[in-house]
Amino acid sequence: MRKVYFFIIAFALVFNAFFIESAVAEDGSAHIPATLAEPMTLQFAIEEPRIRVGLLKPQSFVQFRSEEADYDIYDGETKLGVLPMDRLGVLKYEDGKYRFTGAGMEFVSDKYFRLSPVDNPHAVFILPNIERRVKWAKSVNFNAYRGALEYRLTQDGKTMYLINDVLMEDYVAGVAETSSVAPMEYMKALLTAARTYAYYVREHTTKHDKRNFDVVATTGDQLYLGVAHERFAPRVAEAARATRGYYVTFEDAVVITPYFARSNGKTRPWGDVWRGTKPWLVSVAAIYDTGRSRYGHGVGMSQNDAAARAKKEGADWQTLVRYYYTGVEVEQLYQ
Repeated sequence: MRKVYFFIIAFALVFNAFFIESAVAEDGSAHIPATLAEPMTLQFAIEEPRIRVGLLKPQSFVQFRSEEADYDIYDGETKLGVLPMDRLGVLKYEDGKYRFTGAGMEFVSDKYFRLSPVDNPHAVFILPNIERRVKWAKSVNFNAYRGALEYRLTQDGKTMYLINDVLMEDYVAGVAETSSVAPMEYMKALLTAARTYAYYVREHTTKHDKRNFDVVATTGDQLYLGVAHERFAPRVAEAARATRGYYVTFEDAVVITPYFARSNGKTRPWGDVWRGTKPWLVSVAAIYDTGRSRYGHGVGMSQNDAAARAKKEGADWQTLVRYYYTGVEVEQLYQ
């Protein structure tokens, strides 16, 4: 079986001036180049990975309820009980102890709590007392997610985080990097880059290790809004499903695939912004950006130009990927 070297990053800006309104980051981070690690040798065919997403820093306590599955309650690695479907659980940290109450149960622990679906990894849970909104969809509360939830302190013991441990494709379906009215083929190309970014950060950086997760759910990495975004932007979730498991490769390696909002008529080569050269990241014409000012770093795929090519020229998503990343292939690593 062939082997592939994973050497991935997708420096993403969530601002697509052509199709989406700007979303405000929930922390002070910005999309910046992560330090590139040595390639990791993997079998070419892999299982769908999971990703740990730092959702937010909760205030005081957190309510939890699932309408789709019973949830196992763990004290670290030790199972304590089961929270039945539709029953409310409450997570709290006070006086140096984690506390869980719900469905007639009460647990106190020195370790973090994890709630994991008993038999459905795609099960949806809701955080009823959490308000998470963005300015371009103020009427929607993005407080529902798939998979498991952890309630735990950072390793320095200073900050509590809610962490969503979720399958990669469920994560990608909840990434809010474009609106649902954009051309479908453009969205497929964009979400391929989003998927590779998340995988790269999980495998090759340590920037969130002390916070116990892989990526943050804001524009510090990629804006992730979970199940409510799947419903708010159903065509984005459709594009995620249509590109399941696909990555961009160059000479049998999955490579860096930066993208940005808009150029000034041509993209920039890698070396104009960061050190070195990348043969798949050279300057190409972005004719639908002509006469506009650049918005973003300018390397790789212009979201505005790619959306216009899909709409006006009928370009399919793999053609778009191959245009902005010179000499690449698009390969599916899992189904």
